[in-house]
Amino acid sequence: MNWGYILCIDDDLMELNTLANQLQEEFSRSHIVYKAESAEEATLIMDMLQAAQKQIELILCDQTMPGIPGSTFLDTVHQVNPEIMKVLLTTPQDTVSSEYLFSRATVHNVLEKPWSREHLILTVESLLKLYSFSQHIEELQEISLQFGPIFDLPQLLRKAIYYIEKMTSAWKVAIAITDGKSITPTLYVSNASERMENQPQKDHIEQLFREIFLKRKEPIVFTNAYENKYLKQFDVPDWYKANHVVCIPLWRDACFFGVIYMADKISGLPFFREDIMSAKIIAYQLISGLENIRLTEEKLRMDRLSTVGNMASEIIHDLKGPMTTILGFAELLELEKSPYQEQKQYAQIIATEVERMGEMVEEILEFSRDDKIKLNLQPCEIDPFISEVVEMLKRMFNGQKIHLLTKLHCKKPIYADKEKLKRVFFNIASNAKEALQEEGKFSINTYSHNQTHIEFRLADSGVGIPAHVKENIFEPFVTYGKKRGTGLGMSIARKIVTDHGGNIWVESEEGTGTIFYFTIPFVQNMNPSNERSR
Repeated sequence: MNWGYILCIDDDLMELNTLANQLQEEFSRSHIVYKAESAEEATLIMDMLQAAQKQIELILCDQTMPGIPGSTFLDTVHQVNPEIMKVLLTTPQDTVSSEYLFSRATVHNVLEKPWSREHLILTVESLLKLYSFSQHIEELQEISLQFGPIFDLPQLLRKAIYYIEKMTSAWKVAIAITDGKSITPTLYVSNASERMENQPQKDHIEQLFREIFLKRKEPIVFTNAYENKYLKQFDVPDWYKANHVVCIPLWRDACFFGVIYMADKISGLPFFREDIMSAKIIAYQLISGLENIRLTEEKLRMDRLSTVGNMASEIIHDLKGPMTTILGFAELLELEKSPYQEQKQYAQIIATEVERMGEMVEEILEFSRDDKIKLNLQPCEIDPFISEVVEMLKRMFNGQKIHLLTKLHCKKPIYADKEKLKRVFFNIASNAKEALQEEGKFSINTYSHNQTHIEFRLADSGVGIPAHVKENIFEPFVTYGKKRGTGLGMSIARKIVTDHGGNIWVESEEGTGTIFYFTIPFVQNMNPSNERSR
């Protein structure tokens, strides 16, 4: 337990014992009372507690003491520890007036001897509350910074519970929240359990919302809650098996977000006003956090809808081209007047357009998979693999008079899904095809990279990529200078390469061509046990 400390100073031993005993009897569950017969002894006690990182909250000091007046000693304390509450004990014979002492702003109250026990307790209790609240204000300012932008709902609730425990010393803290649109609790987190255990408990909390918290916006305090028949009827044991209970409804305008529940301080004392105020301030932070999460989720939802809309528009636009071509040549075939060679040519064009549509659909399907691509990894020899890639690209560049060059400086075997890896070459070459003019060059070179990977360099002599496009080239829906395409090709290429355990990057300047680099691990740098599992 975090104890508070009170220091009593008086050179009259009988009065000192009486003072200390009365305070210890009243505040024994929250504070420890120390006694000192002189300013020197009091200073030693304060140094001892400070060394142990214990904080004195209140000093009661006699004005008339040998060596140094009490007011002078409290002045000295105030210079070092202005946050400590200070009470000066005086007698009618003291020459210093109470008005003068208060004007010095180092004394919070003056008690005249002989004091009444009731007056002493009320004075001390109010000053301890003032000390606690002043400390809470500083901590709450720090807490407001700690909340920050949190977008994980359980984390937000756990943080709120942590600070409520810290500020109020509540033994049990729970938060039940709604979506802000209905009274159905969507999540229940406490310092005892993480979520609602079953549907009946959820139903009972919803009934509590309806019968109690929807009718009140201010904190509700229950004393002897374990005997409260009204709470018992809702049959939520955690919410009535306690003595002192405080519930703080979470409202923002007309939106009900749930409730904060606090039960029994560790000290056994009831919740004070500053405890409730601290919890309310944290509640405001929590509501702001909840609204941030709602707004963020709504924005993400709208962004997803916008992305789907843009994607659908692009797909429809891009599919119209091949469909128009297919329809036109299909009508020509229906005429049955064309020579056989022309009909064969029409059929090949239709097949090519269908293949192109299939590629576009495949790109969309690849992009829609958030998890890793399933790879069928096998040892792959570089020479035959590049030969297959070259044949594929020759068909792509057919009729464009593009020079296809290869130079294999590294031929170490790799682990790869050959068909997926061919897709990377195809997507990069497809971009180059749009950028190359007649007699342009497209080259494939291989090098060793850090002795662990093979590095493929795919270079073209095209027009290059503008800087603003290059920065985002591997992001979805980024395209430049292409008449057709979904803008997903390079995003899919990156996904395939990274799922193989490699990296991909690009170098390009407008007017000087483009080089794409990507790496794939050598055979000895892959775990054979993962060969078919990735």
